[in-house]
Amino acid sequence: MRKVLKDVAYREFPTWSPDGKKLAYHRALSEAIYIADIDERTAAHVVSSGRIAGFPAWSPDGSEIVFTYRFPHNIGRTALRIINVNTHEETTLFEVDEPATLIHAAWSPDGSKIAFLWSQKGVYVLDRDGSGLKKLVTGSSPAWSPLGNKMLYISDGIFTFDLGSRKSKQLTGDGNYDADWFDPAALSVQPDANLLTTTWGQLKQK
Repeated sequence: MRKVLKDVAYREFPTWSPDGKKLAYHRALSEAIYIADIDERTAAHVVSSGRIAGFPAWSPDGSEIVFTYRFPHNIGRTALRIINVNTHEETTLFEVDEPATLIHAAWSPDGSKIAFLWSQKGVYVLDRDGSGLKKLVTGSSPAWSPLGNKMLYISDGIFTFDLGSRKSKQLTGDGNYDADWFDPAALSVQPDANLLTTTWGQLKQK
């Protein structure tokens, strides 16, 4: 274990880039989203306008980040915004002009859709261009399966939702939270005792 950044600051909602080389996070006091370079141990802000509520999530190809945004002069107005990591261009994906919270955004594995929690209404999904808004389930904390055909969510326990049949299946009882899918490709060390090849090693060879 090592400290990534040396300066003292309140950071929250850290999330790794798909290649494992960068870390996006919300810096609360400055109301900004930063990206830290792990090798260089440096950080630069990519979003610092308005009232950034955080919850950054990388796109599968690492080119974009979706995050929660609150308008500075309208407390009840909230949006999901996307920023291009390279150009810093921002676009609004979805917004509501009501006392609501849009959080826990999660990209589908192919990057074509984004699921999120809409306050007390439940888990919704829409296309990357902001169209096709649909409610999936009444729950929270959506997590896509590696194949993108199912969704984990929390609602008095852990459930899966099949996007094809639109049927839910309960996996655990109440009191179980923070579930996620097991994806061997996401491990820093692949689960093969004969290879012991690291994802970092494969990345550096390419």
